[in-house]
Amino acid sequence: MMPSFTKHTRDAIVIGLFLLLGVVNGWLKGDMMGWLTRFVAFLMIAFFANMLWQKMKSQPKP
Repeated sequence: MMPSFTKHTRDAIVIGLFLLLGVVNGWLKGDMMGWLTRFVAFLMIAFFANMLWQKMKSQPKP
């Protein structure tokens, strides 16, 4: 079992990297709203995938 704070730290780093990539990409293309929409969509997908993963992990093994 890994302590939960390391997982949250890792998630924060990953999200921060994606946000930075989106900012740089959007800034270079001059399309700030486009990357923002994509980032929000990515966050939603990641959130739901994480919830599903937690549900699957917490179920007892047969």
